[in-house]
Amino acid sequence: MKTLAGATLLGVARKASAQKAKSFIIAYLALLAGEDRSFVPNFLRRLDQLGYVDGKNLHFVYRSAEGRPELLPGLASDLIRMKPDVLVTGFGTVAAKAGKAAGNGIPVVFMAVGDPVGAGVVASLARPGGNVTGLSDLAAGIQGARLQHCARSSLPPR
Repeated sequence: MKTLAGATLLGVARKASAQKAKSFIIAYLALLAGEDRSFVPNFLRRLDQLGYVDGKNLHFVYRSAEGRPELLPGLASDLIRMKPDVLVTGFGTVAAKAGKAAGNGIPVVFMAVGDPVGAGVVASLARPGGNVTGLSDLAAGIQGARLQHCARSSLPPR
């Protein structure tokens, strides 16, 4: 899943190198306040290292629901109207679902959704389908089973 998400973002980057005159739009939709201070600077720094500089050949648009999930669909729709080359959704299922719903064929890359298949964000991890891909924290889905196994193996037999 990480490879597919990276390939999607790099695909946008490759388009940019093939068409240097075009300025690309990357839209970022966050559920929580503060993502612009944690993840976003590193994201922009890496794009800069790849030759995509905000304000030069890249236009980065950030919107946050400030922790209010009911605002996400409207924010996602506003971003999609800007016709970005890719919509990156912040951490969590709610932002990813809002991005998917508003996507309208625009590639959507989500960050760290624990169970994107169970949440209905993608069809499967191997083949997400549609215009949505991203990063999954697979460990989140197996922690309960792992804890149950550990508890069983540490208990004495009856």
